[in-house]
Amino acid sequence: MHEDTSPTMFALESWYQNAPQLDATAFAVALEKALGKIDIVSSSENSWTFALRDYPIQTDDGKNIFAMLSLMRPDHEQPFDHEARRSALEQSWDYPDAATELQNSRHSLLIHELLARTLPAADRWHIFRHATRVLVEQTRPQVLYNASSDSCYNPARWLENQQNGYHYYGFINVRYYTIADSEDMLMDTRGLDTFGLPDLQCHFRDLEPDDIAGLLYNTGIYLMQNGDVIEDGDTLGEDHWRCQRETAIIAPEREVLDICPNPPHAGGDRNP
Repeated sequence: MHEDTSPTMFALESWYQNAPQLDATAFAVALEKALGKIDIVSSSENSWTFALRDYPIQTDDGKNIFAMLSLMRPDHEQPFDHEARRSALEQSWDYPDAATELQNSRHSLLIHELLARTLPAADRWHIFRHATRVLVEQTRPQVLYNASSDSCYNPARWLENQQNGYHYYGFINVRYYTIADSEDMLMDTRGLDTFGLPDLQCHFRDLEPDDIAGLLYNTGIYLMQNGDVIEDGDTLGEDHWRCQRETAIIAPEREVLDICPNPPHAGGDRNP
């Protein structure tokens, strides 16, 4: 058996050309339609906190509290840090214009969870996608940056995909790399560790990247729906590609579930 991956905090930034205005009452009312009773815990010019009363949590000492959402606005205008987040901009395949849009966006809001990481993954995902939806509908940002999946998204496309039933859009990002001085390629995911799940990785050659992207994305959805159920030595697909836990090849350092193609398509010196 493998060790469980600890869930990480969900955090998302929305970026604007002009300073956004947030009506805490309107935000709570809209969120209640999807998440049930919401209390406004605090509201000021630059920060807001909301308690989700339908998502109770019991602390280690037996106290009953509620999961919360926090929104914050920086005290001063500051540009998006392109250098520090170069990976996100390079791997935002569904929004190639993100860097250009961010050049003119100097205002931002940060939304993140509080006290919610012990909730079931399905509950947290439900909270995140509706909180993001309401934030986009009410503040109309130019760009979304999901720190959890390390990727940028077009807010209009985010809404469109959510409305069309692609509810996992924006929470799993599949990255693509070529390996120097070889014909090898590597693809991995970001975002699954938010839900206490291992990210996925595939090191391969002479296969279509789009096919590998689909495999990783769909396997990620499978894990989100069923939990961390793929063990070392399990196989996937008709070709029975072997799965193995190992340290990620591409940063950030983390344990991933590697999906190894059969020869001659396994990358590097891998021998499944």
